[in-house]
Amino acid sequence: MDVSDRLLQLIKVLQPHQVHAALLACRELESLPLDAARWVCDVAILSREDEGARWFLKDLFDLVEYKLQKQGSRELKRNTLTKLVGTLLFRHQNSYSFACEGELAQFLGGIDEHSALDYYNRCVVGAVVDRLGQRINIWKYAVRHLYKDKAEGHTIAPEFFQMNRAKRLPWIRHVLRNSTEIYEEPGRGRFGKPNLVYVGQTTVGAATPKYSQYFLVFVESNRSRKLGLLTAYHLDKYGDFVKSLANWTPRQLQPAPSPCA
Repeated sequence: MDVSDRLLQLIKVLQPHQVHAALLACRELESLPLDAARWVCDVAILSREDEGARWFLKDLFDLVEYKLQKQGSRELKRNTLTKLVGTLLFRHQNSYSFACEGELAQFLGGIDEHSALDYYNRCVVGAVVDRLGQRINIWKYAVRHLYKDKAEGHTIAPEFFQMNRAKRLPWIRHVLRNSTEIYEEPGRGRFGKPNLVYVGQTTVGAATPKYSQYFLVFVESNRSRKLGLLTAYHLDKYGDFVKSLANWTPRQLQPAPSPCA
């Protein structure tokens, strides 16, 4: 039985406040004496030597803590805990990482507004097919995501141009085409269907050690049920990315049909 199965068993048999207490204890594994650490691992049905399990547990604790703070309560409902576990299992089993080099790194040193608009129209606009076999349209009007005004809108004007977004324009098609970490964002779509969120992780920076960035590409379904780019941006802080998972639902990849079917 692997770690994920054992953790799911744990969620089924413990009460929400017990799960929270176990997560709190396991977060301190590194500073506990060996015997105490083994006891905590027995409680959580996890192995101290399992680095992936330890990261999984930390992420789960952070999500539980975030949910409790957001709800203003001391306990989570069992189905909420089960959903958080399922989302994190999906994250740890399907995360997509890419090397930021070559064309993908061409603008990291900076790009002006005129060059960004030219690149967007020449190299980003068009259709791309994702790992689910879905056709995603990147229309010209979606260039507005490169702008962000003081009202959190996307007014296209030079003073609202976001260079941080423009520097990552080459990442959009790459992540849409290759990401295996895809989520639905319930309740956020404009036309009755949830937005899709495509995640790609990469490391950037000339210094050592380099640091990770989490690139998010949001896709919406329009009135004609066609999928199109909505926006794209990056997060530097892993904690901010993990908190976002609390609002998303995993979109499982479907196995490719047999050619003889």
